[in-house]
Amino acid sequence: MQTNDYCILSYLSSNQLDQPIDQVGRIIQIFNQSNITIADRHGTIHHSLLLTGLLKQQISQASDSLTVGDFVSFENKAGQLVISDVLPRVNQLSKNISSARKSIHVKSGVQLLAANVSDVFIVVACDQRFTIALLERYLLAFSLNHVQLHILLTKRDFRQGFTQISQLIEQAYPKLSCLSLSIYDQTVWLFLTRFYQPKVLRSLLVLLEPANRRLLIS
Repeated sequence: MQTNDYCILSYLSSNQLDQPIDQVGRIIQIFNQSNITIADRHGTIHHSLLLTGLLKQQISQASDSLTVGDFVSFENKAGQLVISDVLPRVNQLSKNISSARKSIHVKSGVQLLAANVSDVFIVVACDQRFTIALLERYLLAFSLNHVQLHILLTKRDFRQGFTQISQLIEQAYPKLSCLSLSIYDQTVWLFLTRFYQPKVLRSLLVLLEPANRRLLIS
């Protein structure tokens, strides 16, 4: 039976990394540096991993952070699984952020969204306000080498909105991959099968507009 290895085997093979396979995992959820969830090559999920002191120091000095999709080395120390290293990223997705407590104090930076992804889905609900300008912001932010961009139109049953939005996208970006679905369609999840290959799993980052939520699928 084929197990989901979260792309670990293909990642190590493609990047020719000499890492013990059973000590490589992939981050699938992060609460904080004391509560990280990873999956190993067998598809087993491990919760509440910590970072080693050395890795914390390296991340702090580099002003970097871990993110969903990172491949990591982990080990067992005194019965507790810990993450000891972050493996090189193939790519990373991020966005600019800013905050202000007062009008004269504005703090800006970059927020990592995910790493090591192959496909980005920009999800647009057909019952919400849509503009090409908003879509262009997402296309500009997430256009990376070796990452395929797709538009996923949800709530296709809102026919008027679906027709208007799909026509606008087709006119502005005729070569852009555009998919659609509805919960009333019994084949709602079949669209994923074209991106899922049993031997070469792909990672998908789903961006939900306008809530800006995200999900990594392998």
